[in-house]
Amino acid sequence: MRYHRGQRPYQCEVCNKAFATNSHLVTHRRVHTGERPYQCRLCRRSFADRSAFVKHERTHGPNGTIIKRYKCEECGNAFVDSCGLKKHIRIHTGERPYCCSVCQKTFSTSSTFVAHKRIHSGERPYKCESCDKMFITKSHLLTHRRTHTGEKPFSCQVCNRAFADGSSFRRHERLHTGENRHTCDVCGKGFPFDSSLAKHKQSHVPGTPTYVYMV
Repeated sequence: MRYHRGQRPYQCEVCNKAFATNSHLVTHRRVHTGERPYQCRLCRRSFADRSAFVKHERTHGPNGTIIKRYKCEECGNAFVDSCGLKKHIRIHTGERPYCCSVCQKTFSTSSTFVAHKRIHSGERPYKCESCDKMFITKSHLLTHRRTHTGEKPFSCQVCNRAFADGSSFRRHERLHTGENRHTCDVCGKGFPFDSSLAKHKQSHVPGTPTYVYMV
């Protein structure tokens, strides 16, 4: 059967998104399954669709090393493509071109913007094959999967404690480095975590008992 231009007869049974061709639907389904059938023979990185895989292979030089041709004039960081450089430059310029029409929050990349919109829509396209829980982003799904496998890929080089997700690992590292990135705007005291700062701020409220905070 022939379809007219603009029609999307192929529908995903998980999230109901529609596509113009069956091949696009097959590729989309991998968002839900986590399947990444295209693997680079040089660095073992894998991809869900062939076009991204082919584009990645071109970033390897003759000896297998990654070629980063696009360099930031501001800080010297280099990237494999112009898109990566463009996103990076927004760190320096502060540009946040993507604006949520619901809450007016802005974002520097389309990927974070798309993930944010799912908070409002309730869409959770990433499904765990072990327990059927659904997640907003693929990274949340990958972290969740480790509750089933027991995998803890982030290991502290100081105390050898291991973590299942990067955010918990980075929070832990601050205990060793003494980094206090959260500063009280009243007294200037620094804290490693925003939760510690929030508790500290209560000490500036009249009538609130004074506590000692471990940093």
